[in-house]
Amino acid sequence: MRVLNFCQKLRYALYPCYSYSISLSDSTTFRAISSTGYSLFPPSSNSLPSNSYVLASFSNGSNSISQYVTNLLISDEQCLRYNFGFRFFSSSIINSSAETCRNIVASEVSNGKINSIIDIIRDDGSDMESRLDSIGSKLSRFALEILHCLNLSKVPALRFYKWFKNAHPSYSCNSDICSLVFANCGFQEDYVGMLSLLKDFRNQRICINKKAFSFLPISSTSMETTKKHVTEVIGVLTYVGGSCCNSGIHSLVEMFCSLSCFDLAKYVVEITERKVSHYNVLVKHLCIRGKFEDARHLLEEMRRLRVDPDAKTYNYMISTLCKQGSINEAFTVFEEMLSRGCFANLITFETLIYFACRYGRSDQAIMFYNQMVCSGVKPRLLTHFAFIRGYFRSQQFDEAYRYASSTDAVDRKDVYTVLASLHIKEGNLLVAYNILVEMLEKGLKPKHSIFVKALRSLRKIGRENFAENLKARYYTQDVG
Repeated sequence: MRVLNFCQKLRYALYPCYSYSISLSDSTTFRAISSTGYSLFPPSSNSLPSNSYVLASFSNGSNSISQYVTNLLISDEQCLRYNFGFRFFSSSIINSSAETCRNIVASEVSNGKINSIIDIIRDDGSDMESRLDSIGSKLSRFALEILHCLNLSKVPALRFYKWFKNAHPSYSCNSDICSLVFANCGFQEDYVGMLSLLKDFRNQRICINKKAFSFLPISSTSMETTKKHVTEVIGVLTYVGGSCCNSGIHSLVEMFCSLSCFDLAKYVVEITERKVSHYNVLVKHLCIRGKFEDARHLLEEMRRLRVDPDAKTYNYMISTLCKQGSINEAFTVFEEMLSRGCFANLITFETLIYFACRYGRSDQAIMFYNQMVCSGVKPRLLTHFAFIRGYFRSQQFDEAYRYASSTDAVDRKDVYTVLASLHIKEGNLLVAYNILVEMLEKGLKPKHSIFVKALRSLRKIGRENFAENLKARYYTQDVG
């Protein structure tokens, strides 16, 4: 009930950038959630107070917040939790932890300074550049927050960006900054400005990301309108070409998938070049959401269209099945992969090895390892870690030790260290002690951080004599 009251308190304070349905209660649906941020004014508000431009921004990587939000949330901070997001907000929108939420509330960004900067930009006076110059170099720290706020309040940002490029050239190629400026043109429906920006980005080989498309209206009730806007944007991207086109189309697919708008993601793939990399984004997100059958159907569709799935496509499916405990089905997908002439890569084998060990199928793990070597795929240190961690997760401690002892001399030190650290974490301190002593006797010096952790843990349980012995061996023996 406390969380529901909190949501009702926010209901008219969250003005979205584009529509996305969420449920606030059984009988109330608030349609319009932004993936990039929220304005703190009701939908009926036509203009924003000049002293309230620093809007709450819940986008990934942004911890800025206005005093308005601080005052609003401070009494309800305890009820703002990550699992709160699953009930009331799309988890793709508030992709945060409780710690991030607390950081947002406690943000030390100078709200007054940002407000004054946005006032200057909104005024669009002839002296805008000189007034911005007078603020000093600290302005670059707030560039993302400023652009977020300009976009949310739909204030043109191109003139500010041109000044920013000259004043802070080292920041002007930042992908997030460039993407937000592009989105600003979208909010203004300034396709000429978009075109000019993209040409500049292409010449500088700048890639844009999901933030560039936050202006697109996404609504389940007006899919055709959304597709029309998407088609126009893709037309601009393909006309310019280059890095921003490739990254832009990929980011569009990624954004729609992250919002579970798979039909729109497929639409982007269909009206552009049908690349396996774009389909892989779809397969990845379908697997993440447990839609394995949909992923299967997508693979069949790819084959019908003669877009051959690659190792990455199959890896997403194999990994998902293994994590779900459907290891036999994962093995079947692997066999299908090979039968269709798709070569497994290092990630494929490491995934299979890890989960085979984890589920107590040591023989199959060794079979996959041998198959990997025979295929010409060279094992790496992480391959050995896959064995060790897999054995450890299935409580096969003796198997893990035997494997560590049998590894090549080049990798043995690191494998032993990982094994010791896992035992420390599990609380098997005397086992970890014996492994570290054995390492030192064989002339293998453990990582200092693991040695210190073992030392402290032994002392904590009253094994001071073991700790001192280990310390003496570590510092006095010549172990190279």
